[in-house]
Amino acid sequence: MHSNLLMRGLLTMKKYQIIIPVIVVTGIIAYQLRHHMTMQHPETLLQQVLTNFDHVTGSAIVYEPEKQEKFGQISHIYRGIINTQDKDYEFTVDAYTGELIDTIEI
Repeated sequence: MHSNLLMRGLLTMKKYQIIIPVIVVTGIIAYQLRHHMTMQHPETLLQQVLTNFDHVTGSAIVYEPEKQEKFGQISHIYRGIINTQDKDYEFTVDAYTGELIDTIEI
């Protein structure tokens, strides 16, 4: 009888050893998906893009996202401009991930 209780206890522990990691992994994946499925604020993205340039004298970003097809994929993007002491640039940044997609000297 004692061994039956011990076996039940071990089986219950094994269930928790499987269930808890599954719950943790599911939570991490859900958090990451939510983060990538939420558009970031354009001003936050502008500040991130500015870190790629030196001697910035001015910048602006359009707050209305637009759809852009590139390489067969549709992305939601923000467009903006950056003025430096030497040159001016137009950029596009992914509205969800913040990835700098394109920079063109204007």
